[in-house]
This record gives sequence, C-alpha cells and structure tokens, in this order.
Amino acid sequence: MGENKSQGLGIKELTSLAAGQVIGAGVVTLVGQAIGVTGRSVWLAYATAILLGFCIIFPYIMLSSMIRVKGGNYTFVSTILGDRWGGMYGMAFTLNMFACGMFGLSMGTYMNAIFPFLNVKAGATYTWSQQPSLWIGSYELFYRTRSQRPTWNPYNEDGSPASGWGTGDGNPEYYRDKLTSEDGTRKSTYNFGFDLDIIPKKLTFSGNSSLYHYDYQYETFNKSYQLQTSSTPTNTRDASAKIERYTQIQVNGTLNYKDTFKDKHNLDVMVGSEYFGYNEFMMEAKTQNSPTDDIPTLNAGASRTSTKSEKTGYRIASVFGRVNYNYQMKYLLSLVARYDGISRLKDNRWGFFPGVSVGWNVTEEDFWKESKISEVISNIKPRLSYGVNGNVNGIGNFDIYGIYKQIGAGNYDGATAYYNSSLINTGLRWEQSRSFEAGLDLGFFNNRLSFIFDYYNRTTDDLLTDVNLPAYTGFSG
Repeated sequence: MGENKSQGLGIKELTSLAAGQVIGAGVVTLVGQAIGVTGRSVWLAYATAILLGFCIIFPYIMLSSMIRVKGGNYTFVSTILGDRWGGMYGMAFTLNMFACGMFGLSMGTYMNAIFPFLNVKAGATYTWSQQPSLWIGSYELFYRTRSQRPTWNPYNEDGSPASGWGTGDGNPEYYRDKLTSEDGTRKSTYNFGFDLDIIPKKLTFSGNSSLYHYDYQYETFNKSYQLQTSSTPTNTRDASAKIERYTQIQVNGTLNYKDTFKDKHNLDVMVGSEYFGYNEFMMEAKTQNSPTDDIPTLNAGASRTSTKSEKTGYRIASVFGRVNYNYQMKYLLSLVARYDGISRLKDNRWGFFPGVSVGWNVTEEDFWKESKISEVISNIKPRLSYGVNGNVNGIGNFDIYGIYKQIGAGNYDGATAYYNSSLINTGLRWEQSRSFEAGLDLGFFNNRLSFIFDYYNRTTDDLLTDVNLPAYTGFSG
C-alpha cells in the first residue's frame, strides 16, 4: 500500500547544510589568500560561499526530502499548499530562489573585481501551481444545471444532496467529494551566460545556455456513489494517474567584432553557433474495482483498464553569421546567413538561408542638411531587402521514417500488433520561402509625424503538406 508523507529538515540535513557552507567558505578563503585577495574581498568570498551552499545544498536536501522510495513505488509530498510541511517547502523554495539571485549578483560583482574582462550572469525561476478540475466539463455543468426541471428537488428528504439520474444531472455538492481529482504543475528555468572581452570594445565572445523543465501530474479517483434511479451503488471506483514531462535545452555561442575605420566606415561582424534539444515523455494508467474508498492509488485496483506511455523529441543545430556595414550612417548594408540542421529530416537535413538588405539615409547627406526642406522632412530612407526562410513545422518528429499504429484495442490474437499507417519518405526537405521587400520610411517635423510604406512579395518552394493517396496503396486517409 502506498503512503503519502511530508517530512521536514532533520538534524542530519541541517548539519550537512551548515557543514557545506563552512567548507565552501573555507575553500574560497584559502584560494583568495593564495592568489593575494585578502581583507574585504575575502569577506565577500565568504559571503558568496554561504550563498553558494544555500543555493546548491539546500535545494538538494529539499528535493531529497520530498521524494521517497518505498516498496518499489515513488511517494511524494501530498501538496505544497495543502499541508503544514508543504507550505514550508513552498516558502523555502521562494526564499531559495531569492538567495540564488543575490548569489548571482554577488558572484558577478566578485568575479568582475578580479577579472574585469569577464562578465558572468545567471538566473533561475521555479513555480508550482494547482488548478482544480471538475468530473465533467465546465460547460456541461452549467448547461445541465440550468436545464434541470423546476420540479426537481436537489436535496433528499433527509437534507442530503440528491445524486440525480447521472453524474452530470445531480446536485454537484453530492459528487464533489466522490468524483475526485488532483493536479500539480511544476516549471523551472535555469540560465547561465558570460561575456568575454578578448579585445576591449572590439572583439567579444559570448556564451549562453538555458534549461527549461516542465512537470505535470494529474490523478482522479471515483468513490462509490448511487444514482437516484438505481437501487444499488456504483462501486466501479475508476482511478487514473497521468504524468507529463518536457525538457528543453538551448546552448549558443557568438563571436562579435565591432570597429570604425578612418572615422567613416563602421563594421559589425558576428558569427555563432547554436544547439537546441527538446524531449517529451508521457505516462498514463487506469484501473477499476478498488475494494474501498480509502485507497485512491492505482495499486488498489483489481483490474487494469489502460496503460500507455509516449516519448518523442527532436534536435536542431545551427551555424549563423551577420555583417553590418555603414558609411557615416548614410549607406547601410546588412548580410545574414544561417545553416540549420534538424533531426526531423534525413536525406536533406541541412538547409542554407541567406539574406541581404540595403538602405539609404538621405537625411544624413550634406546637401539635405543644408536645404530648407530638412526643416519639414526629418527622415527619409528608401530600403530593399531579400531573404530566404526555412520551415519544417509541417513534419512530425518521426514522420519521415513512417508512422506505426497499434491495432484496435492493442492486441491481435492475444499478442500486441502494429501496422504501418504512413509511407516512409526520407527525401523531404526544408520548406523555403523567398521574400522580397521594398520600403520607404518618412518622418516629418522632427519625426512627430511618420509614415512607413512597404511592398512585400513572398514565394514558397517545397511546400510541406499532407496528400491523400489512392485507396489501392493501402495508405489512403
């Protein structure tokens, strides 16, 4: 039998937390003395170490206390807001996120004092939420409540709520504590980045990374209930549990060079690369015929009616670059290019997407500044641009390899059976849209009045779409 317990920090955990802070502070202090950083900087390092212990060790202890393994089953704290320790967990995590933010600030200040050419930034967020749900849809609840016969009494003669002719027709007060459900959503985001000045004010290398984690848990349990039209109670006691989990990671690095030559030529060059990964997992199970209303978990169900799990994911790798040039802010030129690869494709996994744009700031010309019309027209800039964009949103994560589905209720002659429901097509490629734009920006009276005129034309090649095949192929939609 599963059990739900919530536990606080014991003497052992608190001792470990304090020890971690002291050890961390000692290490940082010794390192600071070794490299010649003393006095005020050592005290700053000591405070940083304490915050470091609070940000790393404390969440580990919290999570270790929230998750217990017993009898091969995971047991969790019942709710963060619903019980005494749960409330303390919610408060502790809020305070911990605040402390981690302060740690990032102090750490950045300390590192900047030692390495002025390096700027480090980090952040973290954690949210937990719960949304009550009904045993039927909200629309159905209000619709059926308003459509009840005026002669029907929502209460029995003894004053108890009447169950009605069905779970959607009776007094909601009767079913509220019998058809139960509970959910919880946890979202956490972590990011880390840095800027390294290789050549001050000219050449900079930047790195950024982020991790997003999403957890959703939903449980239902129908206790025994009896309809007004039935002489016996309904003891099916349906139970279900569902878990959804998403993980998204993104890492990129860029090298940026900026310089001005002869006080007229301004150049900005950037090259970089990026990685993006996404993973999704879902598991759901349902049971029936639990012997009692006191055990809402799946292990009490005598018969399993459904069990399923799903996994999916995809990856994107990119290399990109950009060159911006202008001559005294009069003549503007921009060149961009991307080379992207995605796991949703196979034979034509990589695509190249360039772009170019030019512009002319007429108002920066000397002849314009000296004319009287410049007092009326404060901005006039004609511009042209052309670029290629890629898209693969019309393709599933594994569509090109052929999709397989399970037959009927999941078995065929006592064995699990699958069939190929779509053709393999590894020759698919990036959908490409070629765009041309011509525009004119106008500003009057010191840009108090402005107009933007644009002509836009887009042509899409290799359009991705679903096509119904003839029935004789065996793959007709």
